[in-house]
Amino acid sequence: MYSLSSVKALSIEEHIHPLWQKLVNDERILEEEREPDWASLVREIVTLQGGHTASTSDPDNGLISTLDVRLRAIYCYWNFLRGNALCPARERFSPAAVTFALGRVNMLDVHRNQDGKEYRFLYRLFGSNMAVIEGRDLTGHWVDETTNPEYMSMLEDHYSHAVEHCEATLYEIKGVFDRKRYDYQRVILPFCSGQPVVTHLLVCSFPNHNINPDDT
Repeated sequence: MYSLSSVKALSIEEHIHPLWQKLVNDERILEEEREPDWASLVREIVTLQGGHTASTSDPDNGLISTLDVRLRAIYCYWNFLRGNALCPARERFSPAAVTFALGRVNMLDVHRNQDGKEYRFLYRLFGSNMAVIEGRDLTGHWVDETTNPEYMSMLEDHYSHAVEHCEATLYEIKGVFDRKRYDYQRVILPFCSGQPVVTHLLVCSFPNHNINPDDT
């Protein structure tokens, strides 16, 4: 049994906590033109917030109060890599920069299909934590061959949107699969080999609730 009870597409730009902006745009970092230590920033934010979710007084958008700080870090890293471009080159991505989230990161190859389906997506890398949740490692498998048809259709729609618009996307997803409830947030980040052709997608997901502050 599979059912989606809620799927929300949100603008990730609107959910970057001001504290992140202050740390990422630290004058010392800008003056030295060096890349921030993303794992250290995550630990600093978690310590300041007392957990992985950001607190806020904004009553109009509940997601802001529960958006995982590691999704912010992944996005800020991607935004740092792209500079003034629409999206960064795949070659610029370093797994060492996102050790705080590697088990929940999937990297997909984007293939252009000639027989009616515009895009097809292949898991180049399937995160170890995601493999535990899925019950198998999907590295080397096609998305359209690996999951429930309804869920697959949603994934392909989300992935295709990121490819077509060459933009970062954020989703909050709630549903039931095999009698288990799922409530999580997912960011999709495009990478290019030549502007503006998207060749890879980085996908990262975290549960939609607070996590032990020590789990970084």
